[in-house]
Amino acid sequence: MMMRDPMKDDSSILLVSTNKENTKDLQTLLQRYLHQTNVAHSGQEALDLLDANKNTKVVLLDLLLPDMYGIELCKNIRERHPSMAIIFVSKSTDATEIVLCFEAGADDYVEIPYNQHVLMARIKAKLRDRNTSQSPYAITGSVNIEDINISDYSQIQFGKWVYHPRKSLVTHPDHSDIYLTDKEGALLKMLLSDPSKTFMREEIAKYLNLNVKESMIRDVNIHVHRLRNKLTQGHNSSSPIKAVRSQGYTLDSYLNYVYDGKEVSFL
Repeated sequence: MMMRDPMKDDSSILLVSTNKENTKDLQTLLQRYLHQTNVAHSGQEALDLLDANKNTKVVLLDLLLPDMYGIELCKNIRERHPSMAIIFVSKSTDATEIVLCFEAGADDYVEIPYNQHVLMARIKAKLRDRNTSQSPYAITGSVNIEDINISDYSQIQFGKWVYHPRKSLVTHPDHSDIYLTDKEGALLKMLLSDPSKTFMREEIAKYLNLNVKESMIRDVNIHVHRLRNKLTQGHNSSSPIKAVRSQGYTLDSYLNYVYDGKEVSFL
């Protein structure tokens, strides 16, 4: 994506805490820099807000929540949104607890009380890291999602991966090449034809010329699992392919999508 000032209003921050006083102070601080700051008082509310607001770039997370532990929520967010920046803001100084936060997928941990300037610097750094790591290629324009014909493109960037349709390979974030089978390549092409869409298993089965009867769900799941495994080298929690319960599969909406240098617009 194009490099932006990371603190402009298109970078929304989600605060997750039951501490009303701390939340109010944080919200006041953040709104000096951001036009949009959302607040969740439970883990489930946080997950719902993340699904509803695709502009969320950073989650500021407390440990103590009414319906789940903050570490558990962190794991859920990291699995569902691999590119999300997650920063714990908590009073806990327990070293073991802090280590568990990082092991759950946190990017940073800030103890309360905190220095406002230091906290804002940490947030800016995480936003800058996300923009840089997802944008290794220059942007030359934009393309509307409705105008995408996947066969027209030779190089498609999605998040940290780069797909080369004509070579049937993906460049991994570590710069190694991942060679795809015909079915894996067809599946990835289908998903990239509309990154905003959830593809039903029936659609995928027909597109891949699979048996759409008894073994359909199993066969589709197997092909998706194999593609996920290749893209993540066995670490499926960071997969760009997301399962939608009782429906099918879609791509992570938080990733950047660039088709031959043209950034995808979902508007």
